[in-house]
Amino acid sequence: MKKLLTSTSLATLLLFSPPPASNVRPIGIATANAQSVITIDKVTIGSGGVVVTIPSMKVEGSSATEADIRAMFDPKALDQLAKRFSAFSARSITIPEIEVRQKLGSGDASTTIYRNTVMRDIRNGVIAEMGTPVMTSKSLAKADARTNILVESISSDLVMKGLNITLMARFLMDKAQPGETMQTALIEQNIGKTSLKFDKSEVTIDRLTMSELKLKPLKTPLMQSIESLDPSKENAEKNVGLVARDFVDSFSIANIEATGIAGNIVGDLKNSGRFSINSVRFGGGQGIPSGFAMHGFKLEMPDAKVGIAEFAINGIKYPQLAATPATAIKSDTFKPEDFIPTVEQFRLAGIDVDVPDTKDKTKRLKARLGQFDIKMGNHISVFPTNLAILLDRAQMDIPSDTSQKSLKDILALGYKALDVSMRYNQTYDEKSKVLKLNELSLNSVGMFAAQAKAELTNVAKELFTTDKAVASVAALGVMAKSISINVKNDSLFEKLIAQQAAQQKRKPEDVRAELAAGATMMAPLFLGDHPGAKALGSAMGKFLANPKNLNVDLAAKGGGLGAVDFLALKNPIDILKKVDITASANE
Repeated sequence: MKKLLTSTSLATLLLFSPPPASNVRPIGIATANAQSVITIDKVTIGSGGVVVTIPSMKVEGSSATEADIRAMFDPKALDQLAKRFSAFSARSITIPEIEVRQKLGSGDASTTIYRNTVMRDIRNGVIAEMGTPVMTSKSLAKADARTNILVESISSDLVMKGLNITLMARFLMDKAQPGETMQTALIEQNIGKTSLKFDKSEVTIDRLTMSELKLKPLKTPLMQSIESLDPSKENAEKNVGLVARDFVDSFSIANIEATGIAGNIVGDLKNSGRFSINSVRFGGGQGIPSGFAMHGFKLEMPDAKVGIAEFAINGIKYPQLAATPATAIKSDTFKPEDFIPTVEQFRLAGIDVDVPDTKDKTKRLKARLGQFDIKMGNHISVFPTNLAILLDRAQMDIPSDTSQKSLKDILALGYKALDVSMRYNQTYDEKSKVLKLNELSLNSVGMFAAQAKAELTNVAKELFTTDKAVASVAALGVMAKSISINVKNDSLFEKLIAQQAAQQKRKPEDVRAELAAGATMMAPLFLGDHPGAKALGSAMGKFLANPKNLNVDLAAKGGGLGAVDFLALKNPIDILKKVDITASANE
């Protein structure tokens, strides 16, 4: 791991500017009109794991001498990088070619070449603009004991603006000072067309962009932090928490986006195809990106098509990680589940699937989804106490020869497709300890629509915790105050009655009348002298006689029903004696 970090860090820093040695005096522009031009040939840095070769480079407008610049390449001066960069200035640096060779393990190797790199207006370790017209890379990686995979890439028009190499060197090597805040390390980066080839596959990206990278040194220098994550190290698991918490305080980025992504999938004739994505974006956030969004995904294969208009995750945060002191992470009470992130939204939209049936290749499975959206808020610990879920127009054609009993039953009623929507909405007030189910609805086009509402009281915030014992105790105190149910018929009940009539060889109106009469009598039979028994039986009978809509409201007596009330029951029907019941139909 140390070799990998050192190799990557050295290659990156050399691309930005040559690293200075500890015994070299600070160098920069002596005067505003410095016109010196220095050409340096045959520079080689490193050995073994990483070797960087620069055939020639030209430095203009700097007071540095050739000896000064050559001395800067001393690899023993890594701990002085930030100090030396902050003292270096030049009008421009031109490097026709930079070759970075890395060997990072048995059989793993890579070569990256940057061509015609130009850095302009370097002042005190900040590069105003850096451009590389062409960047190529070849990597050989072991897939397994017998297989090597060659990965090749070529990118055009790499441009960076406002690159603070002093700050980046400090992020790698230095320890944060008390009171230090994040500063801009890179204003923006753009990369043009990129082509990536591996095995028999190829992926192209029209453009890659990044903006507003901000950093400050970690509490433990990055190179030292990476070493602590080695699984063989003691307390490696706890060190993950420490490093993650450090990053939350020390790293942020405004935006990363890739557009125009396309590629091929290689397999046999039936499993080959192409995919494309309009854009992939990582939104800004401190520590990690706060959001991810993908738009316009398409997969096309000879016998299958899949499309996703949008997939997004927004509002990712690590509130517990940021609030937990390092001493707590180091202690024996450290629990990785305490650092689960909170999320404000998960969204899928515009899904269209057309694939062959795995059991019968002559048949097709077709499904569509308008959108699936989850919005989460008012988090306590990692749990969202305000929750809104929308499933809109989930559609599926039912195969005529399906073997699933539930689908067979639906086909038998005359339906050839499903079109289902669902909504769920809950809110929680910590002060009053009330959790409301504002809506739980299910709508199946051409079948029915149902909606439920409920209210729970004495819902303590301790219910929302990762500590199972504490949550279990809090759950015992929850009281159910009320439940409301509404059902609207949309042809389903007529089809069920017609089906039953056909099976019994009777008229549908006779079956309907029998069901209505039975429902009218069954409620009083089960509920006895309950004040709401007759109203419930009458509403159910009225609904079955002419199915339009049915409303049933249950309100607990004495303020609510809790777990103790249910545990003490000998007969489940007795619970209804503890609630007030009102019902109506076709109103």
